[in-house]
Amino acid sequence: MLRDYLAVARDALSAQKEIYQVKEQRLRLAQQEYRQLHDAWKDKSTSQTSLNSRSSSSSKYDPDILKAEISTAKSRVNKLKRDLACMKQELQFKEQGFETLKEMT
Repeated sequence: MLRDYLAVARDALSAQKEIYQVKEQRLRLAQQEYRQLHDAWKDKSTSQTSLNSRSSSSSKYDPDILKAEISTAKSRVNKLKRDLACMKQELQFKEQGFETLKEMT
């Protein structure tokens, strides 16, 4: 019975590790997006002509919209970091529990 439980626990742990890896990838993508937006903001803020030009039809370069997108991206990165830290701790505890049970068999 304990062996069956260990097999199920091992599968669940493996699935959770895969989810953790996916979240790590999402964090990397969110960080990349944040850096790109931040770089775009730096490029626009150093170029006075682009900041003073409101005639552009592309709202992508609107400083207020760009600031809002940067803020949203930063919040997303921070949330993903917190989620990942919690999940990492949870995984460590589950792995320790699994190893303890494995030693009992």
